[in-house]
Amino acid sequence: MKGTLLLMISIIFSGLTFSQVRFTAQSKRLVRVGETFQLEFSVNSNASGFRAPRISGFDIISGPNSSTSSSYSSINGKVTNTITNTYSYYLRARRAGKFTVPAAQITVKGKTYKSNSISIEVVAGENGNTPGNQQTGVAGEDLFVRINLSKTNVYQGEYIIATAKIYTRVDLVNFEDITFPPFTGFWNQDIKTSSNISLKREKVNGKIYDVGLLKQNILYAQKQGKLTVEPLKIKLVVRQKNGKGRDFFGRIVDRYENVRKVIQSLPVTVTVKPLPGNKPDNFSGIVGSNFKISGSISKNKINVNDGINLKLKLSGSGNLSLINELDIDLPSGFQVYPPTIKENIQNTTGGTSGYKAFDYFMQALEPGEYTIKPIEFCYFDVKSKRYKTIKTDEFKVSVEGVAGENGNQNGTVYNPQVEVENQNSDIRYIKQNNLKLYEKNKHFVDSNIFYASYVAGLLLFFFIIFIKIKIKK
Repeated sequence: MKGTLLLMISIIFSGLTFSQVRFTAQSKRLVRVGETFQLEFSVNSNASGFRAPRISGFDIISGPNSSTSSSYSSINGKVTNTITNTYSYYLRARRAGKFTVPAAQITVKGKTYKSNSISIEVVAGENGNTPGNQQTGVAGEDLFVRINLSKTNVYQGEYIIATAKIYTRVDLVNFEDITFPPFTGFWNQDIKTSSNISLKREKVNGKIYDVGLLKQNILYAQKQGKLTVEPLKIKLVVRQKNGKGRDFFGRIVDRYENVRKVIQSLPVTVTVKPLPGNKPDNFSGIVGSNFKISGSISKNKINVNDGINLKLKLSGSGNLSLINELDIDLPSGFQVYPPTIKENIQNTTGGTSGYKAFDYFMQALEPGEYTIKPIEFCYFDVKSKRYKTIKTDEFKVSVEGVAGENGNQNGTVYNPQVEVENQNSDIRYIKQNNLKLYEKNKHFVDSNIFYASYVAGLLLFFFIIFIKIKIKK
């Protein structure tokens, strides 16, 4: 009885879907004086008692205009109904300045919710020269491309964020070809961006442009002096006005045509300063910040010819891709093999960051008490503008046995890297049972038996057809 009751409760609750109430406001954040735009308040539930905020600095053309939409979805037999109530305004920007639309309020199932507030910047009018309302021809200031650098004065090895953007006040139809610069003199890492170019509004020199992000890169200057970021070149198609004409009803209308354009950015110069001259002997050549290092060993007590693993982890912000090995000072009684490296590195607008993990296999050759000195890593810190050295703790290892003796039972030393490397060149197992050998270049295909069987099968096919026809008759 108890099990049945629990089953019924679970069935009832599995048919219910709980969703958090979201009440949001959205609109353009950058508009021109005299421009009409839409302000929307949306809630994902049945609601009542919408209380509009006080809107100042704008003329209300219409609103609030309410509308309701619903959508149904079925996932694994579970049907979900989503309802959205929207309250919209059409506003006209009255004067230049920065304005804030306060939060609106709404009631859902007796509970009051507030939306987010919205900041809107209004800039002075620009003679109506806007996308969709262009003058004849495309001026240079209405369509251009730039490579914006986060810094133009850096140390050698310091990162720079290069952002390629297109700025337009005309209608873009299509991108035909984009040629990015080779970034000569820089170590170049791509930052993952969307393959779709979406336009967002930005204010440049007091004018509003639709701006699209083309690509972002992390650049590391490899040499000092003056380095130049070469131009970015784009071939595209724009829609521009081509005089006036009459439509089917005889009305005078604007005529448009698609025109191919080639635009390119201006070169940008970067001043690369040399690193300070007091470089430590153990300087790694890496420039960055917030580096940390940690280490551990798998065993503290082993026999001669046995091995241990020394694991090191280096993390921080800098060009970690250039670090292949760390400088390890081992006692003479050990042999070390190339490390196994694992990494987790991200390229973002904050630079390159993450970690690299090194796993060193070390084999003890002689007995004794050994101390592995702290492993050091020296880098140039761009924040403090000085060299910093970080290091691990020291490690102590006790090795027992006699030199030259095998510390394990089967008398072999386990080294997975050497085994994998030698496996393909070692002698294979000899197969001892009777083998059936074939004459070289003699195959069933292209033999007399092959062609005979082919003809026999074809004759058998026609014979079967003939018999079926006779049986039908």
